[in-house]
Amino acid sequence: PNPKPQTPNPKPQTPTPILKLRFKRKGYNSMSAKSYFAEFFGTFMLTFILGSVRIVNMENLLCMALASFLMTVCMVHCFFHFSSAQFNPILSLSLLITKQNSLARAVIYAIVQLIASVFAGAVLYLINEGKETGKYYGAPQMNAAMREAGLVFEMISMFLLCLVYNYFMSNVTAPKYVYGTAIAAVYTIGIVGFGFISGGALNLSFVFGPSIFMGFYKDWPYYIVGHILGGVLSGVLYRLFLLKEEDSDDADELEDLEDSTETGTELKQKVE
Repeated sequence: PNPKPQTPNPKPQTPTPILKLRFKRKGYNSMSAKSYFAEFFGTFMLTFILGSVRIVNMENLLCMALASFLMTVCMVHCFFHFSSAQFNPILSLSLLITKQNSLARAVIYAIVQLIASVFAGAVLYLINEGKETGKYYGAPQMNAAMREAGLVFEMISMFLLCLVYNYFMSNVTAPKYVYGTAIAAVYTIGIVGFGFISGGALNLSFVFGPSIFMGFYKDWPYYIVGHILGGVLSGVLYRLFLLKEEDSDDADELEDLEDSTETGTELKQKVE
């Protein structure tokens, strides 16, 4: 009998893009209880610890910057793989503009972050009520004579923070394991460079909860306007000029997959 013709070896398949997507989007950004807890706990700890440092060392910007750097590195590396460790309502908005967040996720994360800020403010209030050092309850404050300049500096700081974050969220060539340090460095620069004028907030969560219990709202419009302008401008410019088309397509594709209940094999086949 004629021997059976040998079938050629199948062409080796390229590695599944899902791994690329997961590396690019190191934070899975899933809408789950774990991601909500990560955003709540991370925001609470950052607001509480940094608020405590402000209470004790209100005038010591270097001490505040060091505490901010260390806490941000810890929280980002702990929770990035659960929720992207955003911990910042305006940052969630900026990631929505660059298509790294869905609308629902951005809104829910922002609500969770602000609730965590209120809880942290309540704890700071209970611990420091009646104490002379606790009169600010950990809320950042702008220089009363330079609030307009503080708005500009907060806008610049937020612009840089969102720019760095969008880079690590969307760029597949971003270096591994330094995203926490890079993000923390922006907070540190904002405190050391602009803290004397703007209070070095860089995060509405740090302002919202402690200010409620402090009963001081004069700085709110400056922080809100400065942060929104910086975050939106950063997101728009990054999407227009820096976001690669393939990264944008990958983000859309992962958006459809990340909330799926299918198995890993089925996800790979869908991506391929």
